[in-house]
Amino acid sequence: MDQVFSGRTIGHYRILDQLRGGGMGVVYRAEDTRLGRRVAVKFLPEALLAQPGAAERFKREAKLASSLNHPSICTIFDIGEIDGHQFIVAAAAEFQYVIDQAGVFPDDQHEARVGLARAYAMAGDTPRARKAYEDFFAFWKRADLDVPLLVKAKAEYARLGASAATR
Repeated sequence: MDQVFSGRTIGHYRILDQLRGGGMGVVYRAEDTRLGRRVAVKFLPEALLAQPGAAERFKREAKLASSLNHPSICTIFDIGEIDGHQFIVAAAAEFQYVIDQAGVFPDDQHEARVGLARAYAMAGDTPRARKAYEDFFAFWKRADLDVPLLVKAKAEYARLGASAATR
């Protein structure tokens, strides 16, 4: 991200340091100065700000994630904008846990991944649903193809293609 937020105060969030960055966002460790708790603040990357609809998709991601309740999905506290930069505020401990796993997911987290895909599909966001299913499948490359969760997810994914073709 071109603009560095470490050391700044954004609204009532004091940005402490950067946790992680990538194509989908830059995440900072921060302190909620009103409630005195640690949080994670994810900013939409500047490269995506120029894309039509990116800010709206970012907000939709926050709203969708905030409607889910699962130990593998970060709790969303807030969304906002400062100087044209969109951000999502989430529970820091949960976000750090997800980062620390580095691709090692217990069984219930597989269900959370497919649950996110299902939530996107229910919300009518087919592109994000496809991506979430594809991410889920990436962890099952060498799995037994008869695993019930995998069989059901593949059928749901196939229906996404059929519903997109009939529109």
